[in-house]
Order: sequence, then C-alpha cells, then structure tokens
Amino acid sequence: MKPLVLCGRVVPGAGLGRRLGFPTANVVIPPQKLPTYGVYRVEAVWESAGHPAVCNVGVRPTLGPSGEVWLEVHVLDFDGDLYGKELEVRFLEKIRDEKRFDSLSELVDQIRKDTEVVRNACFGPKQE
Repeated sequence: MKPLVLCGRVVPGAGLGRRLGFPTANVVIPPQKLPTYGVYRVEAVWESAGHPAVCNVGVRPTLGPSGEVWLEVHVLDFDGDLYGKELEVRFLEKIRDEKRFDSLSELVDQIRKDTEVVRNACFGPKQE
C-alpha cells in the first residue's frame, strides 16, 4: 500500500518547538486531508531531497484547547529555515496516538522517545 503523501507550505508558528529543543515546520494542509491524530514517522521532502522526520497531527492538547488542527514536522538533525517552502510529507508509520501530558517536561520526554523511534527505524539502534 502506498503511503499517504501530503504537500503544503511551511508557515511560522509560535516557536514553542524550537524553545523545547525540537523545532518544527508547521505545514498548512486542509484538515479533511489529514490522517487520524497522532505521531508519525514520516519523510519530509523539499528541493528533491528526503529527510527522516517525526510528525504530529492534531490539536496539541498539552498546550490547551485552541481548536486548531496542526501538522508539525520535526526533521531529524536539521537546523535551517523552511519558512515559505513547499514541504512534501510522506507518512510511513504511525508511532502513537496524540495524547495530553500533565507538563511540558513530560511532553519533551515523550518527544525524545518518539524521535528515537524514528532514528532507530531509519538508522538502526545506537552502538554503545
């Protein structure tokens, strides 16, 4: 089965992901095209190059009820500017459902775990 592929423009967000140590590209996609809420292993493609990434689709419940649905992509080992670029997001695997955490520190711990899942799937586990 072919993976779901969505394309959209990267727009500025509030910068919280960067402050938490996990900068995200906020991609504008019509809500009716989005998959079920959750965290996914994806490939982010721009300028004809694919990059392993973690993607959250949902309402970001830990941050409070805004009603807005977000597609946020954290590209592994990338620290650049994607604002205004068209980003293709290839959904490869659902990691978990979206969940509300009691604190930002719990959320950061879970993002670290999600990122490791993607890193291991792409590059294999770290050799000690």
